Amino acid sequence: MAYYRMSEDQRVLVAANFGKEAVELELEYPVECTILSNKNRVEKPKQMLNLESCEVIVLELFQEEKPE
Repeated sequence: MAYYRMSEDQRVLVAANFGKEAVELELEYPVECTILSNKNRVEKPKQMLNLESCEVIVLELFQEEKPE
């Protein structure tokens, strides 16, 4: 499960994996910082977000889309 929360000056991605297997999500926007992680992640994912089983992460994203 993943969804965006957006305001005029902030874009946040909330992503959670409630399954038993790891999952991978492609990021549409560059990551500015990690707001919350139940696995204590501190590194900023680049293009793909890998989530372990039962992992939840909240990322603040830059407003502009990543270049093609």
